[in-house]
Amino acid sequence: ASSSDPNNLIDLDSDLRILDAIVAIMRNLSFVAQNLRLMAYTPQVMRILTGALYYKSGGRSGDDRSGEDGSSSSSNSTNMCVNAIHTLINLAPLIDITGR
Repeated sequence: ASSSDPNNLIDLDSDLRILDAIVAIMRNLSFVAQNLRLMAYTPQVMRILTGALYYKSGGRSGDDRSGEDGSSSSSNSTNMCVNAIHTLINLAPLIDITGR
């Protein structure tokens, strides 16, 4: 949801927290083999995980939203990236890169 649209109920900071929670849940689910098979063949899951890898602190270029101490959003996006990497590593044996 875009924070510039007054009709949206969720702002950018809320989006960040929601995405962080989703990626953390996916990481926890990825430790169980049955969940891995479901996650590996769902394009939306792969889209979320790869998108979390590219997420920058604050979500907009030129806009530092990390707060006065510089740690709030930055640590959240770092944890989100680490969680996404852990999930992708767990999924790696099941991902078919040949396209078959």
